[in-house]
Amino acid sequence: MKKLALLGGAPYREREFHCWPVSDNNEGINISKVLANKQWSRNGDFEVGFATSFAKYQGGKYAVCVTSGMVALFCALKALAVKKGDEVIIPAFPQPPALSICYLDAIPIFVDIEKSSLCVDPKKIKDSITNKTKAIIVIHTHNTMSNMEEIMDISREYNIPVIEDCAHAHGMKWNEKGAGYIADIGIFSFESSKVMTSGEGGIVTTNNKKLYEKIVEIKNLGNNSSGVKQDDIIGWNFRMSEFHAAVLTAQLDRFPDQLKIKYQNMRLLDELLNSISGISVIDHHPSISNHTGFLYSVNYNADKCNSIPLSVISKALQAEGVPNRLRDLSYNSKEVKRYIKGLKLNLSCPIAEDYTKNKLLTLPHHIFLGNQSDVYDVYEVFKKVITNHAELKGYYYKNIVKTIKNKLI
Repeated sequence: MKKLALLGGAPYREREFHCWPVSDNNEGINISKVLANKQWSRNGDFEVGFATSFAKYQGGKYAVCVTSGMVALFCALKALAVKKGDEVIIPAFPQPPALSICYLDAIPIFVDIEKSSLCVDPKKIKDSITNKTKAIIVIHTHNTMSNMEEIMDISREYNIPVIEDCAHAHGMKWNEKGAGYIADIGIFSFESSKVMTSGEGGIVTTNNKKLYEKIVEIKNLGNNSSGVKQDDIIGWNFRMSEFHAAVLTAQLDRFPDQLKIKYQNMRLLDELLNSISGISVIDHHPSISNHTGFLYSVNYNADKCNSIPLSVISKALQAEGVPNRLRDLSYNSKEVKRYIKGLKLNLSCPIAEDYTKNKLLTLPHHIFLGNQSDVYDVYEVFKKVITNHAELKGYYYKNIVKTIKNKLI
């Protein structure tokens, strides 16, 4: 086997994977229409049309376009009347959703994840409920979904509304029910890294007419869906522009075909990676369909690789030409730390802590938009790095010594 690129060898792959974002003439045609009709905002044809089409695609009734995924979550929390001092249960990772809770001066209650799905553990949700619990946020992430059957049973038992954070789950289904329409409210992001994108943007989804009207009023300066100003609410300007909606209309048209391509390539990579000792992929719950590939997750077992740290393996894969990311906990972000300082919160989520520090690598979804040769390249890179992990021991210790010296200077 050739020398690892991290140690001075040639990288296994030098060419880029499939580009992202993806666009074609349809985005340009739609934007030209917006430029021509001069209606660039305020419930234009593209915004209204996209919201209707997206709701239909996900299998629900109502959808409200907004400016970002975090704004969508803020609107959802406001629609549920979350206020200062209320507790909102949320998984220990990923990070951004906790900030929307902080913006409302509510209290994020972090709960641990399941090893099997890397999504929130329903049993830990139940253990964390108090008389101050106002809402539960579940996050569909790592190319899978939270166990919505168990979570909605808890919701009904305690009469606590649930928000689905579907920023990573466009098109996904649980028992043929579309993500974002299983719980009381769902939210999606169209930020540039997401599987459907307009650079920025978001959408709030619900089957509840009253919640829909509240969300419209919150995002549209207090005006309801008929354009009538409501005196009992303070709204914001969270309106999506027609330009963003025009791009998203084209994105949605090609999205089903993209999912099919990615699914075939992901299943192939699942099989290939599971054949390498020291790594494995998540076993998906049989109730889930239409996997997006966003944050495709690989579990690393350091015990089978001479205890080489996850961070070193990540760097070695990167050097060989396979992009990947490590994850971090919500309560480790500077913004959240600053907000919860002084609050007596339980910040012990051992499974999430173990996976983010020692086990979890994620791959970007767009690498699965290519062909099977790309998938085999990813496999060969993992095999090269894991097979030659012993070579990384010297690199690891060298960097430890360097770190210690820098601290002593």
